[in-house]
Amino acid sequence: MKVRQNLYIDRDLSNALDGLVIRRGGNKSRIVNEALKTFLARGAGKEIDDLLKPRLAVGNARFERFIAQLGRQIAGGKRTLGPDVDGEMP
Repeated sequence: MKVRQNLYIDRDLSNALDGLVIRRGGNKSRIVNEALKTFLARGAGKEIDDLLKPRLAVGNARFERFIAQLGRQIAGGKRTLGPDVDGEMP
């Protein structure tokens, strides 16, 4: 089953796609379908993972610092939510 997609692509890519259709025959849908299939098969998921890894490492470091700070506050008797050890709200 085929699903209709409405996509916007750069003018240069559109012109190149038109050129492929003229030189090789066929249609744009078939060419784009095959190109996307090839892109996904060669490990596009890995490329995305490689792009996200640095952001996840930064996020993880920030979370670790937050947990350490929270641990210090709790160990010092200071509560960030609710009343502290003296019964006063922060």
